[in-house]
Amino acid sequence: MSAEVSEISLMLEAERVFIKLRPSTLILRLGGLMGYDRVAGKYSAGKSFDYDVYVNYIHRDDVVNIIELMIEKNIQAECFNLVAPVHCARSDVYHHNAEDFGFEKSTFDSLELQGKKVSSSKLLARLGYQFIYENPLDFWKVNI
Repeated sequence: MSAEVSEISLMLEAERVFIKLRPSTLILRLGGLMGYDRVAGKYSAGKSFDYDVYVNYIHRDDVVNIIELMIEKNIQAECFNLVAPVHCARSDVYHHNAEDFGFEKSTFDSLELQGKKVSSSKLLARLGYQFIYENPLDFWKVNI
């Protein structure tokens, strides 16, 4: 079993334990938390990647607003994925941020996109939430 599969299995088991102990548990599965000083690509500047992937990021302002809305609506006993609805390629986000913030660009041996896009459709349907930052390429515009 790969480390990623093992971590996912552990997280799912932890969710099951919380739900069993407290059935009203609200589970929020956050994508990569970004925005402000959390800049995608900053810590991998100049590094090389074998392949490209879709990003499943969310801006922290959206996380705060979603949590506030869930408290207002007294949402309980559900599970939501919190990710921005637009899933760019990691290479696009990293290169965009390298240009905007002045760090070295990462390289990608293959630009064929791998990985999965995590859906926030349940969140959108259940809460009618309108994201402030739908596209990860816009997460840092206010900081520039």
